[in-house]
This record gives sequence, structure tokens and C-alpha cells, in this order.
Amino acid sequence: MSLALFISKRLAKGKDTKKKISATIILIAQIAVALGIVVTLFTISIGIGFRQSIKERLSGFNGHINITAYNENNMYESAAMPDVEKLHKELQNINVVKSYQDVANKSGIIKTDDSYEGVIYKGLDKNLNRETYESYLVAGKIPHYGDLNDSVVISEKIAKSLKLKINQVFNMYFFRDEKPVYRNFVVAGIFKTDIKELDQNFMLGDIEHVRRLNRWQNKEVGAVEVFVQDIDKLREDSEQVYNAIGSKYYAQNAYDSNKMLINWVDLFDVNMLVIIGIIFFVVAINIIMALLILIIDRTPMIGTLKALGASNWQIRKTFLYNAIFILTKGLLWGNVIAISCLVLQKIFGILKLDPEFYYVNVIPVYLNPLYILAVNIVAILLCALVLLLPTYIISKIPPVKAIRFR
Repeated sequence: MSLALFISKRLAKGKDTKKKISATIILIAQIAVALGIVVTLFTISIGIGFRQSIKERLSGFNGHINITAYNENNMYESAAMPDVEKLHKELQNINVVKSYQDVANKSGIIKTDDSYEGVIYKGLDKNLNRETYESYLVAGKIPHYGDLNDSVVISEKIAKSLKLKINQVFNMYFFRDEKPVYRNFVVAGIFKTDIKELDQNFMLGDIEHVRRLNRWQNKEVGAVEVFVQDIDKLREDSEQVYNAIGSKYYAQNAYDSNKMLINWVDLFDVNMLVIIGIIFFVVAINIIMALLILIIDRTPMIGTLKALGASNWQIRKTFLYNAIFILTKGLLWGNVIAISCLVLQKIFGILKLDPEFYYVNVIPVYLNPLYILAVNIVAILLCALVLLLPTYIISKIPPVKAIRFR
């Protein structure tokens, strides 16, 4: 064991340290480090949680990539796509594609005894991404589609507005050749995405109804929604899909079709960096002040060590080790508090949010041991780096004056 490490351990465990004025400063430094770790882990975990939650909800409902006919830009009324079977084969050969589903939209009006509301009927077939839609359910179930099923899934917002409940039958009116055509549907499920644009506009049903309303004869579809393997690489993957399917179709990823919302989400990265930078700056100032007081408090010891032949670097390392031992408590308590609170929030969803403003109803939490470890490593390295500056004062202290210092 080196001399510097031996002395620093004795200083950290010494009983006289608690009786000195520096003990209060040390406690303040430990609290600052603990709060810094707590705020940093909260910022990263919640920031990443927000970003992932909103992007997954936004892209999950309408697919990661939406492929339509090149001249088709109407989300309310789908036009039939050409050569869909050929497109399916091309998608099956793209390694980034996880799955795909055929859809067709048709605008209409839900009419009840008390009210009415315009919605977009989204037709799905038997290959729908069931797992994704089931994650949005708040009541009922997702029916099996592809065989003219009259069961539909409506949003919670529409259900409350029209006072519709599970297993209730209602009429919906569509327009064909400028004439109204009505269909009877039964509510099989109720969903909630917390994305206002989706909850107030869409309902889910069988694609066969859209085909009959549009008089499609050959199992035509209005769009093909693609789900990729890794949503974090969606922009790159959408380029690969577009290049593979050719110019006959138009492929747009969920990020480009919701640019304003995605730009708002991307601001989380900037906000996280600013908050973390401010926190580390404040913590660094507290650590420097604490070490300066430690050095002043131990000035006689510095003079004695110099008189016994210890080098400036040995003494500086002694105080560096001592400060790191002291601040380890702050790191430990910061991690315990932060991880405990984040785990409780992730499991129980204690803190709620207004989805009208934040697009989620609870504060989302992302927990990854790698980023927790990275935060602690960076914190230790930064603490060690900022501690080098105040220890430089040790080399300027004359041994004689230091020994006489009171």
C-alpha cells in the first residue's frame, strides 16, 4: 500500500475529523454529490423515458413506416395501391423489416341517439400488429379481422364523448358516390394512446368493410404499415426500405409525418445536457471548497510530511484519496435514493401527468445499468479532475510556516 493511500485512509477513519469545523463542510459536500447524482439519474432516466415512450406510441399505432401509392396523400380516404403482392415479397426480403400490415382508411360519422362525431375508420386485416394495439387497450379486446367482422375498437375519448360502452351497437355513416351509406358496428374494445391526434380521430375495424364501401374487388389495400427491428434506427431503416421498394410507392416514417412532435421530443437531449452541466458545475464548486478547507485544516500535517521528506505529489495524492473516500458516501446515498425512487415510479407509476400536454399519463422511466454505471464513472473522474486544482496549493506551502500554522 502506498504512503498516500495509507494516510488518506487513516484521515478518513480518524475520530478527530468529526470534532473539527471541516466536518460540516464535508457533510455539505457529500449532500451536494448525493443530490447531483439523484438529479442526474432522474434527468437521464426520465428524459430517455419520455423520448422512447412518445416515439413508440406515435409510431406504434400507424406503423414505423407508412407505404402508400406515390400520388396518395389523403389520410382520411385511402386509394387502392397497385401490385401489393409484389410489395409484400419485397418487404419480406428486407432484413430491417420486422413485420407489416395492410390497412385502409375511410372517413365517416358515428351517430348515436344523443350526439354524433366524425372519425377515421382504420381497416385492419388478420396480420395486424396485435401486440402493439393490445398495449393501448383500456377495456375489451382486439377482435380478429379479415372476414367482415362487425366488431370495432374505439378510443376512450370518443367513447366518453358519445357515451358508448363495451358490446354496445351503434350506427356509422359513410359517403359513397356522394350518397350516405350506413353500417352497424359493435364496440369490442376501447383504446387510449394519450396522443391527442390519434385518440380524437381514429377507430379500428375490419378492412373488409372499407373494401366493400369502396367497391374494391381484389383484396386491395390503402397502405402498408411497416414495423422495423430497431426504432432507434428508424430514419436509416426507412431509407433502406424506400430504396428497396422503388419509386412506385411513397414511404414515410413516423418521425417525418409528425415533425413538430418529434422536434419537441428531440429537445429533451439538449435539456438533459444543460441540466447535467449545471449540476456538475455546482457539485464541482462544492467539492473544491470542501477540499480547500480540508487542506487548510490539515496544514500542520502538510508541513510535518514535507519535513519528513514527502514529495508534493505524495501529499497531493493523500488529499485526493481522502476527498474521494469522503465523497464516496455521497455517491452511494445518491444512487440508493435515485434508483429506489425510479424503480418505484416504474412499477407503480406514482407521479401522474396530464396527457393533453405531455402525451403520457405517468412520468415514464427508463432504467439501464449501463448508463447508471457510466454516470458514476464520469462523476468520479470529474471529481478527481477538479480536485487536482486545489491540491496544487500544497506545493506552495513552506514546511516551516505550515508546522507553525494554527
